[in-house]
Amino acid sequence: MQATKAPCRTPGTVALSPVSRTGPARVLIAAADPLVRRALQSVLAAPEFELVAETASGEEALAITRERSPHVALVDVILEEGDGLEIAERIAREARETRVIVLAATDDEDKALRALRAGARGYLRKDIELEALPRAVNGVLAGEAAVSRHLTMRVIDELRKAPALGPGIRPTVSELTPREWQVLDLLTTGASTADIAVDLVLSPETVLTHVKNILKKLGVHSRRDAILQAERLRMGLDPLTGAPQDGGAAPPERSGA
Repeated sequence: MQATKAPCRTPGTVALSPVSRTGPARVLIAAADPLVRRALQSVLAAPEFELVAETASGEEALAITRERSPHVALVDVILEEGDGLEIAERIAREARETRVIVLAATDDEDKALRALRAGARGYLRKDIELEALPRAVNGVLAGEAAVSRHLTMRVIDELRKAPALGPGIRPTVSELTPREWQVLDLLTTGASTADIAVDLVLSPETVLTHVKNILKKLGVHSRRDAILQAERLRMGLDPLTGAPQDGGAAPPERSGA
């Protein structure tokens, strides 16, 4: 780990918020290479950090996250028992209080965007200057993104291409499944149950089941209220209070049932 990028604040891709905590920041390290794990442990050996665990296994990283609730998970794209990006995405999705920073050998723009859209708070090269890593971790804990200037420009370019908030835009982190968001997007356009069934090649009964699940997850009792809640979620607002929350809007990804 050598060369250089400190965290920078990135406008737009995710609605970031600081971590609420007392005491040292609990950190999980997941990397297949023992040298990488050792280097990360060494640079984070400071009173402000507490290493809860280090592992080479993606599945073990998931289990540790569920059991220990680290504030930050440093996840290498190269892991044993699991793809690093997939593990990072699952941690971001399943552990809302854990901030994920992905580590990679290169600035792969597509992988970085995939990780950020899935809820990661940073994407850093493994040759980052050792002294910059604690700043990156502290920045993420404070509500900043940890990405290189090069990747920041790519993120901004993607935002320029993205459509305005509305159908097809959804939070990067959500309890709704991709299919439920597809149904909700169509509801937003005024589509009926029959219309949605035709568009998504589903039975009307399956559509009604999705609608029922959407209403339950959003805590509402009508399709109209679900549409209103969806607009709040797309703007990164808590659907009940209207206050900012984690998980800003991101372009949709195609998915099956």
